[in-house]
Amino acid sequence: MLVADHHSQGIDALAREEYASVPPGHRHGGQESRGRALEPEIETELVKHLVGQAPTGFVTGTLTVAAVLLVLWNAAPRDLLLVWLISLGLLSLPAFVVVWRFPRTPLVPGKIASWRRALAVAYGLAGVGWGAAAILLYPRVTMPYQLFLLFILGGSGVGGMAALAPVRAAFVAYLTATFFPMIGALLAGGSLSSVATGLLLLTFWAATIVLASEIRALLVRSLKLRFENLGLIDDLSRAKDDAEAASRTKSVFLANVSHELRTPLALILGPTRRLLTSGECGEDTRRDLGTIERNAQVLLKHVSDLLDVAKLETGGVELDRSRVDLVELVRRTVSLFEVVAREREVELSVETSEDVALLADPEKLERVLLNLLSNAMKFVPDGGQVRAGLCVEGDDVVLSVEDNGPGVPLALREAIFERFRRGDDSTTRRFGGTGLGLTIAKELVERHGGRIEVGDGADGGALFRVRLPLAPGAPSGVAARVSTADPAVRHALDEVARQTVAELQPRSEPAVAVRGSGSGGLILVLEDNPEMSRFLVDCLAPDYRVATAFDGRQGLERALELRPDLILSDIMMPVMGGDALVPELRAHPELGGIPIIVLTAKADDELRVRLLREGAQDFLTKPFASEELRARVANLVMLKRTRDVLQGALSSQSSSRISSMSRARSRASFD
Repeated sequence: MLVADHHSQGIDALAREEYASVPPGHRHGGQESRGRALEPEIETELVKHLVGQAPTGFVTGTLTVAAVLLVLWNAAPRDLLLVWLISLGLLSLPAFVVVWRFPRTPLVPGKIASWRRALAVAYGLAGVGWGAAAILLYPRVTMPYQLFLLFILGGSGVGGMAALAPVRAAFVAYLTATFFPMIGALLAGGSLSSVATGLLLLTFWAATIVLASEIRALLVRSLKLRFENLGLIDDLSRAKDDAEAASRTKSVFLANVSHELRTPLALILGPTRRLLTSGECGEDTRRDLGTIERNAQVLLKHVSDLLDVAKLETGGVELDRSRVDLVELVRRTVSLFEVVAREREVELSVETSEDVALLADPEKLERVLLNLLSNAMKFVPDGGQVRAGLCVEGDDVVLSVEDNGPGVPLALREAIFERFRRGDDSTTRRFGGTGLGLTIAKELVERHGGRIEVGDGADGGALFRVRLPLAPGAPSGVAARVSTADPAVRHALDEVARQTVAELQPRSEPAVAVRGSGSGGLILVLEDNPEMSRFLVDCLAPDYRVATAFDGRQGLERALELRPDLILSDIMMPVMGGDALVPELRAHPELGGIPIIVLTAKADDELRVRLLREGAQDFLTKPFASEELRARVANLVMLKRTRDVLQGALSSQSSSRISSMSRARSRASFD
């Protein structure tokens, strides 16, 4: 086995090289093509197996020769014993040479057949040496010793089967050269017992070859499976490398795009803030500027999320640890959400221990808490509760955020931490987002050596718990500063907080009275984002009267009440989304003739086709130009009014004709 181990790396390298040369379409195709593709590797492994067994065979053969000499030393002519011994040694020498050279010779693809032929010749000569015992020794010893020689030759054949079966030609040559001299001697003996013994030995020879073929077939199947698995591993390894390369490319792309987007966003936010603080703008202009600023902040937060994920994927996030006053950090972060909570009548509370300090990166830690509080505020109902907590449990500091919203289903408690995965992907969700907040929080917590858990809150909502290892103080060389003491860090955190809170604008308002005094007709706008709703109203009010609703259910009620000339509906709305509203509208005959324009931020062709089939007349993808919106609305309103006029005229003509026919029938009856 030492020979095989010494050579195994070369064999495996050759096998991998030859496997790599096989066309990919043949690696995992049909049985026939796969067998042909793997044949060189399998034959190489079979030769390797034989060579690996050769040292054991040589030792066993030497012991067998010693046993023959010991038993027959006084029973057979010694000169013949010595002749046989010398002949066997000389005839076995080629096998020693081939086995010795094989691991020391570089393997060349396609040359394994030469080694098989060399082994067949070498072991055939060794078999001649064993078969010579039948000619030189068998006739010159008595019956007990003849039986001993038969036993030795039979055992030699069985032992050779175990070692030589992988290379069929070598085993057949060895077994034939070993057995046939004895078979010939027995068949030529003349006696019935001698002939019978010769026939039995011939049968044993044939059976041994058949059994060796079965052993070889098992080895071939095993090796074929091994190489197929090796190919799968190579393919999987390449696929893994390709996926990692693609992921790195994607991360670099996201980082580059995020950086490029931050510059124009800065040029939007900077002048907007300057105009807002200048005091030179009228009320309407200030309202529009506020809309621009808030939505630019939301866009900047999404860009920052993408940039953070790209940095986390490429290992570009490093922790700048310092001693952080967690009580102050928690209270300050929670206070950022007080305005939003007050607008939605959400009870926002904090429960903290006293004097809890931690060695951590303050900016990253506050980012974690911002994301958890933002997530809670998205899902808590109006009038609900959000609680932030801080305590020490053993060697851990535990930050918790709990709400009394719908909670997180057990099946989603791992998935919500995956990138771009949102707990609510339906068209009725109340808030948008990239689905990266919890992902970023989890990875930042793990960078601190902690973990984040999600479970059920006391009131049935979600409970997020962040466990961080407690550090009693800052190590040498680390400044004992508090997170808010660093102006640069505080400014960065204020920016992130402003972006996060901007994303939590209340997304529902009561329906407003009909606005606008235009004579173009009545338009019903269904949009849950108040700022988008105001924008749509401002676009249409000069030419139309405009009514609004802020969810699909409310929109259906107002449509039945007002019978508008056109309905302009968003897809993503709470309670009932636009995709469910369209068939609901068409289910009411009195609303069947009202054209519907669907607004969507999704480029979803399947949804577009489905809603057009269910009764929508047009689609408009955000963002869009106000001129395009007015043109589409004008065309559909004009078509509806034209249809209404034609239907009125046809109805009037039909009524007149029916009336004339009735009068004529009456006169005929009178006459």
